[in-house]
Amino acid sequence: MQKYIANQEYQNPYFQRLKKILFAVKEYCGSEKV
Repeated sequence: MQKYIANQEYQNPYFQRLKKILFAVKEYCGSEKV
């Protein structure tokens, strides 16, 4: 299953964009708390 997900991420640019957005949101929330 993990391999499948990794493969999806590799093939799907939308997936990577989603990850970047999630990361940005996490960074934003982290800086908001401080």
